[in-house]
Amino acid sequence: MTRKPGPTWEQSARLEAAAAWFSRVGLPDDPPSPEDLEAFELWKADSPENVRMFNIVKDEMRPYDNPLFRFLFKERVAALEAESDAKD
Repeated sequence: MTRKPGPTWEQSARLEAAAAWFSRVGLPDDPPSPEDLEAFELWKADSPENVRMFNIVKDEMRPYDNPLFRFLFKERVAALEAESDAKD
């Protein structure tokens, strides 16, 4: 039996960043600031993989389109970002 390899650290980091961007610009409840939109566009322009990962997150989140879930998702991403910043 052959096991499929897991994601690389780079893929995991891109996916985490895509989820964070989705929580900032992809949720309809809280419109992004112009600064966030500009930074998001720069992030997407940095690599086609960033765009691909963002689209994966967006597609995966589509079935969960309800206000409570969006709120919980956004709070969880913010907690993970704070935890990551504390480690740096």
